[in-house]
Amino acid sequence: MMALGYLARIFMTAFCILFLLFLSRVVLRSERVAAAGCGLVLGLLSFFQVGGSWAAFPLHLLGGALTVYVLMRFGLLATLAGYCVSFYFMVFPMTLHASAWFFSIGFATLFVVLALALCGFWTALGNRTFLNVANIED
Repeated sequence: MMALGYLARIFMTAFCILFLLFLSRVVLRSERVAAAGCGLVLGLLSFFQVGGSWAAFPLHLLGGALTVYVLMRFGLLATLAGYCVSFYFMVFPMTLHASAWFFSIGFATLFVVLALALCGFWTALGNRTFLNVANIED
């Protein structure tokens, strides 16, 4: 039940970012300026929500810019997938200490996400081969 609440929050966050991008695009009348403004707003919101140090501020800005880039370049579905993967890695943490009690849970999550990514990659290829060595000329 708790996971459904987080999933609803992820959907709401992605749709709010999309609406913010749309609204800033209408007001500013420039796609690049709107994207930069949305990235800045998302970075500032992330920074003030976490309450981190000023040394991490550029990373928050980079995260906001990356979110806006993924939303503009690849769309809402890719943004939702990115937020879901981020959520899974926050809920199921990974460690390199094999004696930790959550070692297997974290790496099982990694392998499930990796399997889903490979399945999506294989589906996107269709009938084409990944590396066609016969067509490579010297």
